[in-house]
Amino acid sequence: MTREIKFRAWDKPNKRMCYFNNGFIQNNEYDIWHLDAVNDCDNICDVPCEDNIELMQFTGLKDKNGKEIYEGDIIKDDENYQGVVEWNEDYVGWNYYDKHVEEHLDFQCVGENHLEVIGNIYENKELIE
Repeated sequence: MTREIKFRAWDKPNKRMCYFNNGFIQNNEYDIWHLDAVNDCDNICDVPCEDNIELMQFTGLKDKNGKEIYEGDIIKDDENYQGVVEWNEDYVGWNYYDKHVEEHLDFQCVGENHLEVIGNIYENKELIE
C-alpha cells in the first residue's frame, strides 16, 4: 500500500491556505521554491520558502467526513478530545496532542472514522487557546 504524498502551505503574507496538485516541490541553488498550487496561490511560487510559507504534509488519512487530515489541523474525536495534528518523533507517527489532558493521542488507537477536522492552527487559533 502506498501513501499519497501531498502538501499544503500557509501563505504568511496573504494569510491564506494553499493546496497543491501533488507533492512536487522544487528547490534550486538559490533556495527558491516552486510549488504547483491548485487554488489562487500562484503568487507564492518562486519565493524564498522560509520567508513566506509554512509547509504542512498530508497524513494519508481522512476524517469521518472524508476531509484530508494535514499536519497543523485541529481535530476532535468522538470523546471530545481535541488537539493539533503533529509528527511525533518518539512514536514515529502522526498523532494529536490534547493540552487539556496533556496526552498524545494516536490515530491508530482512535481510528480515522472517529476523527473530525474542525480547523487548523493558522485560521482557527481560538480553538487551541
